[in-house]
Amino acid sequence: MLIFISLLLLFFPVVYQYRMGNKSLNKAIETKYIFICIWSFMLELIFTFISFFIVIYDMGRRGYKCLTGAVGIFPISFIVLIVIILVIVLQLIYRNRYSDN
Repeated sequence: MLIFISLLLLFFPVVYQYRMGNKSLNKAIETKYIFICIWSFMLELIFTFISFFIVIYDMGRRGYKCLTGAVGIFPISFIVLIVIILVIVLQLIYRNRYSDN
C-alpha cells in the first residue's frame, strides 16, 4: 500500500501545476505564474526523494533483500517532470492564444 501511495505522491505536483497555474493565469490569485512553475519543480524533487525513502522502507519492512526496485522511482519521476513541462507549455500556449480576444 505504501508503494502505491508513494507513486501517487509523485503526481501531486502535476495537479498543483495545473490547478494553481490556471488560477494564476486567470488572475484568480496574486501569485505569479513563474513562482508556481518553480514551486512545482521543487515539489517534484522533494516528493521524489520522499517517495524513494517510502518505497525503501516498505520493501525493507516486507523482508526484501534486494531494494533495486526502489530505483524505479527516479525514471517515473523523470516522466512526471516531462508531464509538468508539457502542462506549463500548454498553459502558456492557451494563455497566449486566448488572451488576444
